[in-house]
Amino acid sequence: MSSTPSPPPIATTPWARRGVYYGWYIVAAAVVTNGIAAGLQGYSTGVFFVPMSDDLGWSRTEFILAITVGQFVMAGVSLYIGGLLDRRGPRPLMFVGTVIAFVSLLMASQVTELWQWVLVRGLAVALGTALAGGLVVNVSMSKWFVERRGRAIGFAAMGISLSGVLVPPALTALVDGVGWRAAWQLLALGFFALMIPASFVMRRQPEDDGLHPDGRSDEEMRDGAGEAARHDFATSLTRREALRTRTMWMLLFAFGMSGLSLLALATQTIPYLTDSGFERGTASAMLGLFAFPGLVTRPFWGLLAERIHPRFLAAGAFLCLSGGILTVV
Repeated sequence: MSSTPSPPPIATTPWARRGVYYGWYIVAAAVVTNGIAAGLQGYSTGVFFVPMSDDLGWSRTEFILAITVGQFVMAGVSLYIGGLLDRRGPRPLMFVGTVIAFVSLLMASQVTELWQWVLVRGLAVALGTALAGGLVVNVSMSKWFVERRGRAIGFAAMGISLSGVLVPPALTALVDGVGWRAAWQLLALGFFALMIPASFVMRRQPEDDGLHPDGRSDEEMRDGAGEAARHDFATSLTRREALRTRTMWMLLFAFGMSGLSLLALATQTIPYLTDSGFERGTASAMLGLFAFPGLVTRPFWGLLAERIHPRFLAAGAFLCLSGGILTVV
């Protein structure tokens, strides 16, 4: 969300119609970033839940305390990310966040006390993920796409479901094979190896490179194309204006509650299933199976978002989510 919107300049470089529109590289980076953020914040937690709690003598309530603290940290940091994006762009934020999260993940492998776990996982990892995670790339991506924003976000969101399909089974095998401390270290290395390239791909907005949203050329813009982009700019609100509206707070509450439901599903499913008598490998595979439908349907949701009012799509998504959770329990 832009706090000080400014009119887009006329494109001055020949990139607009040459090769693949750079916005799609932004989408590819968003797939990686969304997947890694979802893996760190949710899907990996359930894998470490029982091994760490049993080894360190914590109750499950104590273990999950760090995750709860992390949600508050991410919510607080998110209030300032929009302004930082406008001033700095996504690349430096993602780079700093990646370094913070990388060091924090290494530190997670060394925790021995509960307060260390809360500090590392609840504060440091959450801070790094907020700066390098989905909010940064999705806000930036929304500047690169207007008419095709729905499909861009839909493709980028596939990373979340892909993480759910791949992370639980692979990470469970890793933890069971080498132990949870070594697994944290290997997870940190994998995180760094994927996030640094993704951060270098990111750009603030197409106008900075002489491009237009959705890959429109100068000629197309002069001929009347890109009306959606002009209307989007004309009707956009600053961050301060948006926070003064009732609609904004209702959206925050609705999607915040759905996000908590998804987080609970990602973090609690493996412990719940193992308590029910399933092996850890089976439980992690079942969690991956839960995420698979989202992997194949998210692009279609994105395409529908370009044709159907988002309120109806959101209502349908919330109904599907609640029905799925009821099926699990």
